Amino acid sequence: MQLAKLYEEGDTSMGLPANIPKAVELLSMAATKSDSNACLLLGHLYREGKGMEKKDPQKAFGFYQMADSLGHREGTTWLGKSYLEGEGVERNKSEGIRLLGLAAELGDRLAQFELGIVYVQRKASEQQHAEGITLLIQAAEELTIAKTSLGWLYQQGKRVTKDIDKAIEWYRAAIKDGSADAEYLLGKLYHKGDNGEHQFMRRALALYYAAAEKGHAEANLALGELHWLGRIHGKGLIREGDSIVRSREFFDRAAEKGSTKAHYYLALHHCLRANDDPAMAEQALKHFTIAAEAGVALAQKELSRVYQEGGLGVAPDEEKAGKYLAMLSAAAARNQRKRRKP
Repeated sequence: MQLAKLYEEGDTSMGLPANIPKAVELLSMAATKSDSNACLLLGHLYREGKGMEKKDPQKAFGFYQMADSLGHREGTTWLGKSYLEGEGVERNKSEGIRLLGLAAELGDRLAQFELGIVYVQRKASEQQHAEGITLLIQAAEELTIAKTSLGWLYQQGKRVTKDIDKAIEWYRAAIKDGSADAEYLLGKLYHKGDNGEHQFMRRALALYYAAAEKGHAEANLALGELHWLGRIHGKGLIREGDSIVRSREFFDRAAEKGSTKAHYYLALHHCLRANDDPAMAEQALKHFTIAAEAGVALAQKELSRVYQEGGLGVAPDEEKAGKYLAMLSAAAARNQRKRRKP
């Protein structure tokens, strides 16, 4: 097993590169000898597709079944997750919950977290919601994501009585573990305050910067937006002369990490020089399109105008203008329906 893990991860100090095929070979040999840890690791490798041409959820499911049958509680957890998510097997929520419950009773933290999330998200009795919170608190003894989740639940008042002090306490516990998500969420809480007003901007900025340095997309986006605006509540926090240049850096990082809204702002950056440089107009159109296709309403609105009037190097196009206007209207209708739900 140790040799297999060495091939899976590699060891630069020994000059040994990762060799997934060799790791799979050794783990498969161990699995045939009823090694439950080998079965679990093989399940993870096939689930993630690590070092392989593609993921193989069916094989992953099979190895999780083997690990579970051999009494490995983590195998039971991942088998439950597979049923819950329909990964490698037809989705069966009831079976997934049953298996997660078994693993949770045995003290598996991931199972406690997953089951806790299921209980707090579903429409159920107050007792079951309370059970979900209890499971999350148990999971938080070891799992950072559980601490962050509890912080968010207490902040929002979801399935618990709203308690900002407890939310901050849980966020800080997760931040001690190095959670960029918790840094961003606590930064946002300090930034917007509980009532949406700007509150403790210096604290917020410090947390945003810490999360952004870890590659957090939303933190980079938030910093980009603040620099783009060129002002922050509280004098001297950002020099206006640096704002536009710095905002581009943060938007680039946010886009690299998957933020679609960052593409909208990158388009605005290119628009600053679009009249003088056709290449900039082309880039602006590209970024607006990426954002619009991903559902960013501001980008959809802008593209409907561009194609209606012409601009950014394209002629008026009623069909495309209508397309983005329809996307914008459909999104607005969906949001209205959500607001109407009790």
